[in-house]
Amino acid sequence: MVVARFAGWMHSRGHKVTVFGLKDARLLDELPPGVEGVVVSKASRLPFLAGWRLARICKQKGIRQLIATTSPSIFVVSMAGKYDAQLKTWYWQHMQIGHPKKDFLHTWFYKSLERWITLMPWLKDEVTMTTCMPAERIEVLPLGIEMQPFDNLDRAVEARRKARIVLGLPEKKVLFGMIGRLDPNKKQGLLLEAFALLPENYKKEISLVFIGAPTIGHSEGYPAELQALAERLDIRNDMILLPFHEKIEQVYAALDFLVMGTHSETYGLVTIEAMAAAIPVIGAAGGSTVQLLNPNWKQWPYDIVEVDEFRSSGFLDVPGGVLFRPDDRMSLNKALQFALASKNQLEKKAQQIAPKIREQYSHHVMLEKFEKLFASRVD
Repeated sequence: MVVARFAGWMHSRGHKVTVFGLKDARLLDELPPGVEGVVVSKASRLPFLAGWRLARICKQKGIRQLIATTSPSIFVVSMAGKYDAQLKTWYWQHMQIGHPKKDFLHTWFYKSLERWITLMPWLKDEVTMTTCMPAERIEVLPLGIEMQPFDNLDRAVEARRKARIVLGLPEKKVLFGMIGRLDPNKKQGLLLEAFALLPENYKKEISLVFIGAPTIGHSEGYPAELQALAERLDIRNDMILLPFHEKIEQVYAALDFLVMGTHSETYGLVTIEAMAAAIPVIGAAGGSTVQLLNPNWKQWPYDIVEVDEFRSSGFLDVPGGVLFRPDDRMSLNKALQFALASKNQLEKKAQQIAPKIREQYSHHVMLEKFEKLFASRVD
């Protein structure tokens, strides 16, 4: 979806865009009008041959910039650049690297790229630590979103009440929401467990809202597991499951807090949306969530849990909301209590940071940076 959306945005700015994909790939079905889709064969263990074929297609179509968007496609794309010196090749990283890749073969392919584009400063640090890619050839370029739905989002009490009526949500409760796939990795169950440990007077004020659907072929049974867990914890009436909503701004208009439970989110688009909507975020202190909620933190994100204030209280009050220890229900429990007790203070901070978020992570800003980056490398 990210690639298809990006292709459509670039096309709308007057660029001719071609997307290569495997046969039956969902990506090719998602392409907007005006964007060409080309089916290519799976490279398998022959990236040299696949790269030659790709270079030939690019030359026929007059393509000068070729972007790999998955780790396996780096090999084919970099080989295409080897066969055609006029073709500039890039890797746009969307996932964490994981284990080190400093061997000769990876290094040879990586250094064939014009530039490595990543999403956050901490991801650049990870690339420099796990590969031999020179830091000066790694560009940090955050993925942007369309900000129009959030520019004039009404977060006043009456507007919030109306949004809740439309969605069938409790009008007077404090709503903590999780938006995205219903999946064990997203930690909806952790939020239920942390909520169940709250004092009764806190529970009476809160409802939990899960907006999303299970991952096809992976977690279809997870909604039923969440309902069973809520029953065991005796909080079934405090949990609400809603399907994905097309007008996502209406969902944000209804919520008081967003909870991001993933212990190591590569890049939290939902977190950015919530911050753009001036909603405080309760986030696990790992991955990009740390630098999104606390832009002043320049160190490795997972080290923030060693800050004295974090160690003593179990959570950390930051500009974008509250950080808790990943996979720690007691830490999340304390963060929930703090958020409820400090709701007005956290909302004011969220309102102050929202304009900067809407500017910094606008898709228009991202596209302009891509255009400048490409233009600076064209012979």
